[in-house]
Amino acid sequence: MQYGNAPKNVDVEPVLPEKQVDQPERTGEPGSIEIKRPVEKKEQPVEVHIERPKELPKTETGEQPLSSAPPPAAATVPVPAKSETYRQIEQILEDDLFQVYQAMDEPTKRRFRDEGEKTTSKIEVILQATKIQVKKILDLIKNWLKIIPRINKHFLTQEAKIKTDRIIALKDNQK
Repeated sequence: MQYGNAPKNVDVEPVLPEKQVDQPERTGEPGSIEIKRPVEKKEQPVEVHIERPKELPKTETGEQPLSSAPPPAAATVPVPAKSETYRQIEQILEDDLFQVYQAMDEPTKRRFRDEGEKTTSKIEVILQATKIQVKKILDLIKNWLKIIPRINKHFLTQEAKIKTDRIIALKDNQK
């Protein structure tokens, strides 16, 4: 091999990086170099022990900070306090429906009760506006009463109108 201006009979050894531990060894043949590679060291796994305190430290107010642990299965959700308007609307909606409610099966009762609470909340929001949307209140009550199984269409319309009129009167009395 000839490199640049090097003489023909001179063997050129490659320059190895300084990091390499072993030096190249020459074998018997000219021009051949055998390189021994350094043995790779296997890293030993490091064990990490994290100790968790049994009790979280208390803050200055004496309360414990929230932990990242999941809440218990039977956690209770705080129910917001019902306003006086909400209770009055609820009373108007449930008037004359006690016997109908008692005749329902459990899943229907649950659905009727949940939808009644949503309807009451929506009506309360509508009543807080400066302009009352009577049609919207009437539609909310009709949709809620449609949950009742085998309800007569005329009874539903009549009952929804009566309840809407009473709710509007409630708003007028509050002024």
